[in-house]
Amino acid sequence: MLELLKKNMPSEFPEKNHKHLLEEMLRLSDWYLHIWCQIYPSISKFDVPDLTWMNSGKVSVLIRLLESYKANGDRVLIFSQFVMVLDILEAILETSRIQFTRLDGSTKVDERQTIIDEFRDDKTITAFLLSTGAGGTGLNLMYANKVVIFDSSFNPQDDIQAENRAHRVVQTRDVEV
Repeated sequence: MLELLKKNMPSEFPEKNHKHLLEEMLRLSDWYLHIWCQIYPSISKFDVPDLTWMNSGKVSVLIRLLESYKANGDRVLIFSQFVMVLDILEAILETSRIQFTRLDGSTKVDERQTIIDEFRDDKTITAFLLSTGAGGTGLNLMYANKVVIFDSSFNPQDDIQAENRAHRVVQTRDVEV
């Protein structure tokens, strides 16, 4: 594999950096390699095939659920404990043309309420992507009546806390997890 990468390395990268760059590329997940190929188009021949992130049974079910929820006027909270999974889910939702907003640990504190208000006010936003750590506790997200735990936490209490973001006293619809 290393020999194949060496042979196909673009000339814009100095020869002395090839070994280091190739070692880094071999360690990357498919998703991060895809991101690198977006940043550095000259290495695009190493990119994963287009729309690879859509080839998953879990993704297919999620898209079907989201499309049916959207048709019913439901709003969805989608939790993941991994930011990289949220990055992939973003690409999936963009590919599927499902409007969403996102909040994770990298979201600045002074921007969080604005994002929550946008989800509350804009009924065209079907999904709210949240990291379980940053969005799983302390937020009132009763604007959604569906909750998807895309990947479960190692601590089941984290998922229960995340579910409870939609289970609020003022919730007028049945909440489905």
